[in-house]
Amino acid sequence: MMKLAMLAVLATAVTGKRLIETAPGKRVWMTEAEVDTLASRIGEKKAFIDVTDYQNVTWEKVKSKKASYPTPGVHKAYAMSVMDDLKGIETDIVNTIQYLGSLHTRYYTTQTGKQATDWLASQYLAAKKGRSDVTIQQFMHSWVQPSLIVSVDGLDKSEEVVIIGGHIDSINGGANGRAPGEDDDGSGSATVFTVFKHLMDNQFKPSRTVEFHAYAAEEVGLRGSQEIAQHYKSIGRNVVAMVQLDCTGYTADGPASISLIQDNTDPDLNHYLTETIAEYCATPSSISSCGYGCSDHASFTNAGYPAAFPFEAPFPQRNPFMHGTQDVLSKINTTHMVEFAKMTIGFVCDVACKEGSELCTA
Repeated sequence: MMKLAMLAVLATAVTGKRLIETAPGKRVWMTEAEVDTLASRIGEKKAFIDVTDYQNVTWEKVKSKKASYPTPGVHKAYAMSVMDDLKGIETDIVNTIQYLGSLHTRYYTTQTGKQATDWLASQYLAAKKGRSDVTIQQFMHSWVQPSLIVSVDGLDKSEEVVIIGGHIDSINGGANGRAPGEDDDGSGSATVFTVFKHLMDNQFKPSRTVEFHAYAAEEVGLRGSQEIAQHYKSIGRNVVAMVQLDCTGYTADGPASISLIQDNTDPDLNHYLTETIAEYCATPSSISSCGYGCSDHASFTNAGYPAAFPFEAPFPQRNPFMHGTQDVLSKINTTHMVEFAKMTIGFVCDVACKEGSELCTA
């Protein structure tokens, strides 16, 4: 197996190509420019995974040890107190998106991509208010842009981990194209951060460990999240739930919904999120499918962890401006993003807080 991995590295070094999987077992070698072209089609969220570094890895179909989740709403009083300032939640989401979108690009090989991660880390640092049980780590890769992992230690089930993720990179044709990515995935990264900030404002102290992630290099085949998920698998980290927020802002004509992607996700976790949305949100849920590796949840599914992907709309009604210069705040719906924040706050409080206690502050 080690020999195969070394051969893969040598092949990449010699050919400059990446091995791209567009469906189970369907693989093709592509140059990085070809990958950029595949990933950058405006209005598309192309489903593929870069498996160059994982040719000898068997994607898991048996999930890690199942955790029990309490009934949605069990910590509703505390969750609603976190949601009390909806205008503040909206403002924090918008401010975060505006900064991320102001960078020319957040492409994973660029200094502005690194700047995006550095800046977001600084926002988490300010929001954690000096708490020693909250750690901020930049997960380094072989490319310029790091991923970000922010962890709130659990009090009595610290070995069980709940992850809320999004991706920090953007794309429009490669390293040079203007790629504001304010929906894809500025909206998700901003929602994840805002949930963290408002939990910190309300003295959040969970029973289970909760991590907030921002992945590098999602757009070119889930490369950042794959490294993290496979690392967690290798060290035996017990991830009991992973929820990916990738595009939380666009609403097409007609009724808005939070659409739970059904492929490469965990059915039990999807069912739980359906009930969570009904409990906490004004917007209903719907179901949809996205194809193959359409976002970072697939990296955790492939590592054997239960993962879910609530998306901004049924997949055929996704944002037509993503991966282009018009993926900007004026094209998306801030009220819709607040509904995603409400869902995520409710989910985190119910799943991570201590069972039998109404509060999540001790």
